[in-house]
Amino acid sequence: MLSMKLDELKIPPKDDYTNILLIEEKGLIDKDTSSILSANGLRNRLVYNYNKISDKLALESIKTLLPKLAKIRKDLESWTST
Repeated sequence: MLSMKLDELKIPPKDDYTNILLIEEKGLIDKDTSSILSANGLRNRLVYNYNKISDKLALESIKTLLPKLAKIRKDLESWTST
């Protein structure tokens, strides 16, 4: 969705992290949202078992991130209704 928004703004989309920063620079998301969206690196750590991440730590992170991600998703969905 971020790539589509950048394209709409006539800004060439790039990688996920850069897209997040570009959207933040445009004032479309705040720094907290940017930080949360950048946490998708957690997926890689979980899938590839980087740094021997513990299941307990992963579960705690997921419990913290899920409600925030649900709110962000609702906020971003408003972009498609305009």
